[in-house]
Amino acid sequence: DGYDETPLDLDPANTQLIRCAANLYIAQMLGVVSGFGIDIILKDKDGNPIQNLEDAILDIDPVAEGVQELKLWRTLIDFMRALPAEEGALPEVPARYAEPLGRMIKL
Repeated sequence: DGYDETPLDLDPANTQLIRCAANLYIAQMLGVVSGFGIDIILKDKDGNPIQNLEDAILDIDPVAEGVQELKLWRTLIDFMRALPAEEGALPEVPARYAEPLGRMIKL
């Protein structure tokens, strides 16, 4: 349901860009994984390295003054709002989320 189960090709010759989203905190911590032999270089959609992570923050209301940062918690709220629910009731979370989805595997 939207996730590719193909393992990442970590060959240094692989130049494929992989689209992902992360909050600023997680993006700032990605350098830690280089200690495990995986170098992650954050790049823009054209493949240019992002020098300042704050330049990559998604502004959800570019008309308003300043940056209206899309927060991670808001994506969860929007997802829950989109689920069907009876009037006055909480939305029913799909049963597939009752257990781990098995997307994370130990390498």
